[in-house]
Amino acid sequence: MKRNFISTLCLMGALLLSAGCSDEGRELSYMPTIELSGSNIVFPALGGTQEFAVKASKAVKATVDADWCRVTAVKDARVILEADINRGVESRMAKVIITDGESEIYATVMQSGFYLTFDDTALDIAMPKAGATVTREFISPLEVNVAVPDYAKDWLKVTYNNGELSFTGTANETSPRWAKVTVSSGEQRVEYVIKQYELADFMGNLTMKLKMNWMEKDLEPTLTSSITQQEDGTYIVDFSSIASLINMEFPLPAHASYDAAKGVFRINVKQYIGLAPEGFASQNVHIGLGMVSEGKFLYDEANGAAVNLVPTPKEDGSVALVMQDAGTYSSPIEGMAFLFSTSKWFFDFTISKQATITISSLELFPTASSPKED
Repeated sequence: MKRNFISTLCLMGALLLSAGCSDEGRELSYMPTIELSGSNIVFPALGGTQEFAVKASKAVKATVDADWCRVTAVKDARVILEADINRGVESRMAKVIITDGESEIYATVMQSGFYLTFDDTALDIAMPKAGATVTREFISPLEVNVAVPDYAKDWLKVTYNNGELSFTGTANETSPRWAKVTVSSGEQRVEYVIKQYELADFMGNLTMKLKMNWMEKDLEPTLTSSITQQEDGTYIVDFSSIASLINMEFPLPAHASYDAAKGVFRINVKQYIGLAPEGFASQNVHIGLGMVSEGKFLYDEANGAAVNLVPTPKEDGSVALVMQDAGTYSSPIEGMAFLFSTSKWFFDFTISKQATITISSLELFPTASSPKED
């Protein structure tokens, strides 16, 4: 939808009100010694010069009650006005007061607000990995300034010409990247988000940054992970490196689907992982994957609980898959959890920190854009 910011109704309403009365509520026709060719003057947002005729039997003086509008001359029975640029969104009003020493009359000066024309549904730009130039309409009566962040200047160039923005990105042969470009004009700012990555960028080996609780300890490790596609078209997100925190090795896969329309991976509840390896405990221990909400472990697939792994821009220009609530459960999902149980039959119950690995924050980075350690 295109935005055209101008307070037309306010402008017209003010003109109608001002045309009929003066400060004291007197009718304009009550002052017979001065007549105006028009009682309303309208300036565009860019300002400029306008004039109107005055008919009077004596010399007149004219003043304006606003600092953005001035009387530049009164000559040959004409009043000449000059208005500054209106850089604000709202329209504004002033009065030109004309007097001949006996009578006083005024004209209303209106100036429309500054407006932009752009498509607010096209602020996200998917830049092909091969590189391309993508254009967007952007019309302003004022000067347009473009700011590209420093981290993107080596691959992204943005120019403005004749009401059009051109975003030119070079080929991306490394890791996923993005940029937030700020376009400003007058007092208004518009942000465009340029994303340059594909699904394949998040396949294979990844760096995993976690916030988790295990055995009642809060941990924030950075580990290895991967996403691989299976023959049936689903995906496996590998959490097996978590076992290295207790010097063990055992698989912790999470099955996921991919929503191409939204560009996100989804991990659902009710995933039976299998048995923990010998030596993990004195008896058989089964592992299941579920979700966490309001301190409860959710495993029943009927509740629809799930998390999404969403491509998310980071401040340094990199892109990570970040765990977010999928919004499919009646209460907020706070994370996911691997449950360790002596029974194979899992069900919803209150979280036991001694029996679960609870992951409250998850970020997956392509190895080439791994985050720096804090």
